[in-house]
Amino acid sequence: MKLQTFFLMVFSVVALGFTEGGSQLQPDKFDVRVLLAKAERSDVFEWTLKSPNGFFLRDPDDGTIQEIKGTKITVSFKQGRITINRRRLVKNGVELVAKSGETAFMGNRYAGFFALDYASREGLVHLVNHVDIEDYLYSVLRWESWPGWPLEVNKALTIACRTFLVKKILDSRREKEDGSFVRSYDIRATNMDQTYKGIHEFVALRKALEETRGIVMTFGGKPIEAMYDTCCGGVVPADLEGVDFVKAPYLKRDYACTYCKNCSLYTWKVIYRTSDFKELIRAGIEDAVPVRDIRILRRDKAHVVREVQVKTNSAWIALSGQKIYSLLKDIKSLCFSLKRDGNKIIATGHGCGHHLGLCQWGAREMVRQGWNYKEVLEFFYPGISFTSIKVVYVDKTV
Repeated sequence: MKLQTFFLMVFSVVALGFTEGGSQLQPDKFDVRVLLAKAERSDVFEWTLKSPNGFFLRDPDDGTIQEIKGTKITVSFKQGRITINRRRLVKNGVELVAKSGETAFMGNRYAGFFALDYASREGLVHLVNHVDIEDYLYSVLRWESWPGWPLEVNKALTIACRTFLVKKILDSRREKEDGSFVRSYDIRATNMDQTYKGIHEFVALRKALEETRGIVMTFGGKPIEAMYDTCCGGVVPADLEGVDFVKAPYLKRDYACTYCKNCSLYTWKVIYRTSDFKELIRAGIEDAVPVRDIRILRRDKAHVVREVQVKTNSAWIALSGQKIYSLLKDIKSLCFSLKRDGNKIIATGHGCGHHLGLCQWGAREMVRQGWNYKEVLEFFYPGISFTSIKVVYVDKTV
């Protein structure tokens, strides 16, 4: 079959190209911008970076460099002013580049270089790690996958992680009117996006990267928003409220995954002392008034909790299911029920996560039964195609 090639602009000197069908094209080097830390104007903070061979400071505009004495950089922020090793930063950005080797930050080790970006108008400071796309994915797999699982499972998750990242890159690198990017970073390093903690030693995960190198999932010619969770609990995604299935039809799976049914997270139970439970809920109520009772008011068709009522001394207060989920850290998903039993409240539920996209424990069982990674992904993301990413350098002056 003849492959069709087309390109998606990233509005920099780099474009990402995609080739339908497979991974014949090898991707060039491409740096991802990962947000590791941030602060606001009112914050007082100190960030420390270390590298055994020392650092350079590099101007992001003209590339000029300045050598830093010693093996440590301390970035401080107070009263809207940034200092680097006690010297004030006079521009809104600088790059912190290890002379060689890795950089240590907050207990983790990182490849690539760091960029310090200060949006003075918004009062935001971002510390961003620029790292090669495949090195980033190698790190993410350590925390988002299960390193000891079969290779075919981790190949499926590698493609999901890569696709999720590419979608984020394209979204973040759209140009504003002044020619700058929408954001100074592509993706966050927490589970708000994908967990990234830098360098690790699980070398077996490299094979999943190598055997899927450059492959992403697309729908309608564009990378999809490749959501994934630990265990879907048999919830049918098409029945979920609040998801824009017009923009993301590949997430509207209208059949259940039952492959995760033997996972301990398929059904779960959490037991609270009534007094502890009420205190946890109280933290989410304005003025922290005492809680007398709680009841689930509304669920969607997928049986996911959408609204809860909390009784106080004076009134019933409505809270969203998402708010309750954020207050009760031991609850695994929004698909849960509550039952009072003496001086205890018992929460029982299904699944772990948001119930969208790839179910990791389901994928593991499917591979055990003989499914390959493409079949697994096509099951969880109906209607997708597989595409190979190609980095193309574009001269914007032409």
